[in-house]
Amino acid sequence: MADSNHVRKLMEGVAAWNQWRSENPDVSIDLSGADLRDAELRGANLREANLIGCNLRDAGLDNADLLSANLRSANLTGARLRAASLSGANITHAQLTEVDASDAVFNSANLSDSQLVRAKLVGASLRFVTGKDANLSSAELIGSDLTDSDFRDSNFQHAQFTQASLVGADLRRCRLNSVSFKYSKLSKAKLRHAHVSNADLSNANLTHADLREVVGLTCDQLTRAQDWAAAYRDAELACGAAIPDPDKSIDIEVPTTQLDLTGHPPTVKVTGETDEALPVTAAKTVSVGTAGETDEALPVTAAKTVPVGTAEETDEALPVTAAKTVPVGTAEEIDEATRQRFNETPATVVAEARRAKDTTIALLAILRDMRLNSPEAKQA
Repeated sequence: MADSNHVRKLMEGVAAWNQWRSENPDVSIDLSGADLRDAELRGANLREANLIGCNLRDAGLDNADLLSANLRSANLTGARLRAASLSGANITHAQLTEVDASDAVFNSANLSDSQLVRAKLVGASLRFVTGKDANLSSAELIGSDLTDSDFRDSNFQHAQFTQASLVGADLRRCRLNSVSFKYSKLSKAKLRHAHVSNADLSNANLTHADLREVVGLTCDQLTRAQDWAAAYRDAELACGAAIPDPDKSIDIEVPTTQLDLTGHPPTVKVTGETDEALPVTAAKTVSVGTAGETDEALPVTAAKTVPVGTAEETDEALPVTAAKTVPVGTAEEIDEATRQRFNETPATVVAEARRAKDTTIALLAILRDMRLNSPEAKQA
């Protein structure tokens, strides 16, 4: 049950509510089961609020902050959630039929088993969303971003995905009948066992999409897409082009986030098989800075083993470190650095040569003195 004090405070208006929340940041908000039908909550701070089973039918929640809120089994039928923030929210088993969530952000939210029939999600961000067994039939997802989302076993029949991004999305066993994917990005999407009869793939990017064992796909549909020949598919969908082998391809996965939670740059993973395994023998250290901070080349040290002395004197090789400079920057900056290096003034080059000559002469003098003072020389 909802905390009656919280309900009363919310009914005082969004301005009063947000002020109260800013003054009481540690209070856990409990609005579970509350009847908030038709409530005007535009811009309300409902972050991490307990809204389980809450009735928000036809409520105005445009620009609301619902980050990590618990909306399990809530009724948001016909609610307005335009540009609302719902990242990390639990929206499982919820009713969102005909909701308008255009430009809303659902990143990493859980929409599993929810009803989003005829939902308007134009321009919405659903990156990394989990939405297994969700119903998004006839939903508008034009220009939306479902990168790396997981909607396995969901219903998207008659949905509109025009110009949407589904890169890496998991759509296995989904019902995609009569869906429009025109101009959408489906590279690396997983569609095995999906039903795609009458789906429109015109100008969709299918690079390395997994179309094996899909149901209802024809060559006429497939060849309307871009890069369709680079999709993994069964022999009956060769459509006159060679079929790539997914077990021998190399995919370079560049994370979409620039930094992880610790502030470190992301790693780049290479998956797949190559003809031969290649050993990595050099370590490279690169510092991070702005273009203004990094004006000089950074050294890369590689380990090299060379013998020292005669065979009798040296049973083992000793490591010698060699320095190599690698310019850091854009292609234009590298070219400019190279030009500057080779356009040094003759005076500088001559001075360097003289220093090297002086050093060589000094070393030869030391060796001469050592030979003259040796026991063999004295006896002679």
